[in-house]
Amino acid sequence: MIVFFRRLCFFIKPYWVRLLLGLLFGVLYGFSNGLLMVTIKFVVRLIFQGATDISLAEELSKAPHFLQPLVDLLVKMMPQISMPSSKAGLMLVVMAVPTVMLLRVVCGYLNIYLMSWSATRAVADIRIQLFAHMQNLPLTFFNRSSTGDLISRITSD
Repeated sequence: MIVFFRRLCFFIKPYWVRLLLGLLFGVLYGFSNGLLMVTIKFVVRLIFQGATDISLAEELSKAPHFLQPLVDLLVKMMPQISMPSSKAGLMLVVMAVPTVMLLRVVCGYLNIYLMSWSATRAVADIRIQLFAHMQNLPLTFFNRSSTGDLISRITSD
């Protein structure tokens, strides 16, 4: 199996930048899904419960244990932000939901596009090499093999 993956890496090597970007955007898409849930929960709590004493640092401190070092770093870097007291500030907080949704959609699109592009180009290179090999086979090979078997092997395998 390792030999197969090494041979496959030969075809993927020219497209490794797009493949890695596709993987990166896939990870960002996963994070943006979690961020969307947190943002919606935060906005719903702010709007429908009418809480005016919600602090962003307090909300971030409720993150899972494995994210606590990142949360601590974020809390130290940002100023103390409390909930908006004006309608314009409230509107900006509500606009975070469509912003995160847009980020999520862009990351999902780039993930699918870049991964599909890399895979399509790698498969095209494999086919080009296969047809070049078929063109260089001796005529005796084609005399021994039936046309149906050749077409079946080329298209199915």
